[in-house]
Amino acid sequence: MPVHRCDVDHTIDAARGGATATCNLAHLCRRHHSLKHSSDWTVLQRPDGTLEWTSPIGRVHVDEPPGTVRFRTSADPPPF
Repeated sequence: MPVHRCDVDHTIDAARGGATATCNLAHLCRRHHSLKHSSDWTVLQRPDGTLEWTSPIGRVHVDEPPGTVRFRTSADPPPF
């Protein structure tokens, strides 16, 4: 999901003392944001920005953010 269509989420809820800081914020699509807040799934944000999701049965899924630098060749169409 493109970041401009995501919700900015406090990994540790602000209501529970989570800081509004880069190390505690993640862009989640609406589906994952809802899943985090209304189910038994949990998420841990690692220092490198990787999100570690744990399912209700204990299975761990790692969501690594894409790189921030993108290169394109002269054959690639312009992004607009």
